[in-house]
Amino acid sequence: MCTAISVWGKRHLFGRTLDLARTYGEAVVLTPRRFSMEYVEETHYALLGVAHLFAGEPLYYDAVNEHGLAAAALNFPGEAFYHEAGAEKIAIPAYALIPWVLSRAKTLEEAVALLGNVTVTGEAVDSTLPTTPLHWILADKSGAVTVESLAEGLVIAENTQGVLTNAPRFGKQLALVKARGVEGDLSSTARFGRAAFYKTRTVVGESAEEAAADFLHLMETVSVPKGAVTTPEGELPYTQYTACADTCSGTCFYTTYGCRRIRAVTMRDKDLDGRALYVLPLSRPEDVLYF
Repeated sequence: MCTAISVWGKRHLFGRTLDLARTYGEAVVLTPRRFSMEYVEETHYALLGVAHLFAGEPLYYDAVNEHGLAAAALNFPGEAFYHEAGAEKIAIPAYALIPWVLSRAKTLEEAVALLGNVTVTGEAVDSTLPTTPLHWILADKSGAVTVESLAEGLVIAENTQGVLTNAPRFGKQLALVKARGVEGDLSSTARFGRAAFYKTRTVVGESAEEAAADFLHLMETVSVPKGAVTTPEGELPYTQYTACADTCSGTCFYTTYGCRRIRAVTMRDKDLDGRALYVLPLSRPEDVLYF
């Protein structure tokens, strides 16, 4: 369960909720241009977003690069189909798709061209981290696309809604939302409909800080409180964090379920030519101001 939204206006804002039953030690991670990563060229564009660090390397859930191209991976159960590596296309594991494309492409147009020569594989990062069924939304100030690895291959579709949730596949989701309208439950289709509805009615401020605050309020329309959803396995997924990337300033704003004070990390004051990761663990305890 997750929702991603891209908002275009005076600023381009891109963000998502991450809805899981537990935390995996997520952190805001800045990957500078010369940090060495698997499936990423030796010198590459800098990335900033939320990731799980595994063996010293960030596994990005969502990120924006230094040129304003953003991406997020969302759960896609029962629909994702990963293919075997072949000689005719570049084989990229699902877990590495975000850094692979954001490290190479300045714009959405460039990203789409690169992805046209990619096969997404189900290679696991490690035996302790099984492969997750994923699909992706990519966006910049010009628009957005949905990327889905299906049985028929990699399908890249224009996403004029600027919204992505989970299964079913994007085209079917659009048809369901059109037929059912705006609903109040927490299903993938209902969250998609609410996100698309409210984003067209949300007023976003002009400064990065005002815009991020407005965007994070928009994301509250699709957030999941503890106990609202129970999985067949008895787990209680809820919104672990909500992130908002201001792609104009290269800033990642975020809140967590346990701490609603807005935190921010920006590329502007960081050494983008460095070799070391900048890591800020997500704040979890509530920040209460007593008077």
